[in-house]
Amino acid sequence: MNIRDKILLFLKENDIEPKVFYESVGLSRQHWSNIVNGKGNFTLEIVRKIKTVYPMIDLNKLLDEKTEDYLSVAEDAAKYGEENGIALLKKDMEKAIKLLQRHLK
Repeated sequence: MNIRDKILLFLKENDIEPKVFYESVGLSRQHWSNIVNGKGNFTLEIVRKIKTVYPMIDLNKLLDEKTEDYLSVAEDAAKYGEENGIALLKKDMEKAIKLLQRHLK
């Protein structure tokens, strides 16, 4: 499943209006329309913003087209404590950024 499809699934499963999503991550209506219609892609900056605004999305899972899952293991933060949870999320974000940079080359 590609990034676009995972984001659309996320919006549907969480009752988030597309306009709320694309405005919250800094996309114009036209750019969002291009993405939805398969004519555009998410930029690295937009992916970073998605992670900031929607921390429950796991960037590694979002970028991995072999999986249909997109949710982060944020439960780990509650399970192992906030400090460890933040460290895990930061590590996940760093991995995802590297993966995205390789994917965009």
